[in-house]
Amino acid sequence: MEMDTEMKTGTTETGKKESGAAKNPFLDVKESDWFYEAVLDVNERGLMTGIQPQMFGPSDDLIRAQAAVVLYRMAGCPKTAYEERFPDVPEGQYYTEAVIWASKNGIITGYTGSGTFGPSDPITREQLATLLYRYAKYKGYDTEIKGAGIESYPDRRLVSLYAQEAMGWCAEKGIIAGNADTDLLIPLRKAVRAVCAVCVSRFIKAVQQ
Repeated sequence: MEMDTEMKTGTTETGKKESGAAKNPFLDVKESDWFYEAVLDVNERGLMTGIQPQMFGPSDDLIRAQAAVVLYRMAGCPKTAYEERFPDVPEGQYYTEAVIWASKNGIITGYTGSGTFGPSDPITREQLATLLYRYAKYKGYDTEIKGAGIESYPDRRLVSLYAQEAMGWCAEKGIIAGNADTDLLIPLRKAVRAVCAVCVSRFIKAVQQ
């Protein structure tokens, strides 16, 4: 998971760090990788760090705690007082403030049945799209779908009802796209950290800047 010491990284509201040209600190991210530029972008902005000092973990599952932290950093890490919202989100964890902030602002919720958050649970591609869409709404960005949304994708019917609007908006903005070989959205596949880096980088360039 994200190194807890990295929660202290200073960022602006857009997540842009005041530094020079981006350098690659990760041994597992090569220039030939399809996610190379995105990983360097989100790392330079202070939005995603390594799972270890020199390891980004691009193929590792993105977990709910990490997703909350990324969005929290995108918002500029607003000071958030601790609340006992979830029994599995104790005070003092690297993700605590991020989860409380995201929950208070309707960006990410807990599990209805148990009332837990599930910080270590992986998220899917459609869930990642939903979180970015909710964050855009929270920020007051234009979230209207002006075109076909996901209508052109062969597996559009696999998108869960709750995620259809979010996936449509993300697809129109170029934040999430179909697989290069099959043009499938594969909405229920787990989102790995490389995918998160790419989607967040695209989000910032298409929407937030």
